Amino acid sequence: MRVATARKPDMTKAPYVIEDEELADAHLRLAWPATLLVISLQRTRPFLSLLGLTAADVALYEEPLRRFVRDVQDWTSRHPNPSEAEVIVCLLGELNRLFAAAAAAAGAEAARSLRAALDLSFAFDRPSTWRQAWQPLIVDRLARRWSPNRLGIDYDIDARRLDRLFAIVTDVADRTRRTRTDLEKADGEPLIGWDAEAYELHRREDPDVSPITGLELLVEQLFFDGAWWQIVEALAPTELDELQRWGLNEAAAHVRSLPAAWVVLPPSAIKPSRPNDRGRAAS
Repeated sequence: MRVATARKPDMTKAPYVIEDEELADAHLRLAWPATLLVISLQRTRPFLSLLGLTAADVALYEEPLRRFVRDVQDWTSRHPNPSEAEVIVCLLGELNRLFAAAAAAAGAEAARSLRAALDLSFAFDRPSTWRQAWQPLIVDRLARRWSPNRLGIDYDIDARRLDRLFAIVTDVADRTRRTRTDLEKADGEPLIGWDAEAYELHRREDPDVSPITGLELLVEQLFFDGAWWQIVEALAPTELDELQRWGLNEAAAHVRSLPAAWVVLPPSAIKPSRPNDRGRAAS
């Protein structure tokens, strides 16, 4: 099989249409089908709004969505050692059939939302090292083990901005904890109907990890991303330096598995390169 050579996107096509060059990333070719399997589950319907989807729309195209999951898994089982070109051809056809069916069943906006959910999930699928460091520092350390008064003793942050900082981190920690609990409860529900089939398909590729785990990690990154940019806006530059100093000290004393280099904030953690980078890329 031959993959078409790279070309400029045809702007007359619907915005949810997939081009073959978009599937050049091997990790994306694994991540998108995994995300679509999660979206197809009945037990994840209450959480779809976190990905910009509505349960009502997904219900309208659930059969094409489930067919995609089945067909890709069936193709994979029949092609144990496919070439990259063969995988791209398979996914290109299956994805575009899915998006066309979603648009026919629920409208073009629903298909665009599904495509956006895939883009969003992939953007946060491999968070950078500073995000991997600061998400637990904010959610599990600062929000749970510190107070404004305690932080203000050793770190030069204005008292009013300390209050704002702790309002942000407490909120994200609470939302993260509640969502973890809700997802764990959903994961433990009896496996019946489509969910039983989908879990079995998932276990063929990854028998030790629940498909819900990927959604949990994604939601945690989404929550952290929103909170982090609120923190950046709330604190003065010198106060962000103080927060970084706290992070380095906290990691050295209590989270020694975190390398100090991960805790140092890069320029992209202070100011996104583009306005729409916030919430759209985990750089």
